[in-house]
Amino acid sequence: MKPSQKKMIVLTAEEALRLLADIIVAPYTARPSSRKYAYAYLRKHSIDRARFRKTLHYLISRGYVYDTVVGKQRYLEVTSRGRKVLDQPPLLIPTPKRWDQRWRIVLFDIPATYTKTRNYFREHLKDWGFLPMQRSVYVYPFDCHREVGQLIEFFKL
Repeated sequence: MKPSQKKMIVLTAEEALRLLADIIVAPYTARPSSRKYAYAYLRKHSIDRARFRKTLHYLISRGYVYDTVVGKQRYLEVTSRGRKVLDQPPLLIPTPKRWDQRWRIVLFDIPATYTKTRNYFREHLKDWGFLPMQRSVYVYPFDCHREVGQLIEFFKL
């Protein structure tokens, strides 16, 4: 398969922040050599470079990453706000050993003005193993009330 035919991976802001922390230890100097290393890493893992740069600018504008230029060197540092996000364990739904024979249904109606939020919400449900019945109806076999509530609170829905 040619590189141009590969499907590029698009990261969420949290995933981009974690990737940034993994690639280069913060604070790091983004000299041309380390920038080349970071972009080679993105290319190797089929991560869309342009979208990653856009996401990086988003993280800077929201205060998760601090960006400064001194002379010809560019410094990026994960801020305390960004470290809080990195320190949070990924939210997982505990699965009991025995199923109680009940399906939980998650219905949502998020307006079209919040399309990105709706898509991120939908992606989180899929990542947790929810099964789509329709575009805004998902089912799950275990108790998930608390976790879905935290997701709703996180997205401020």
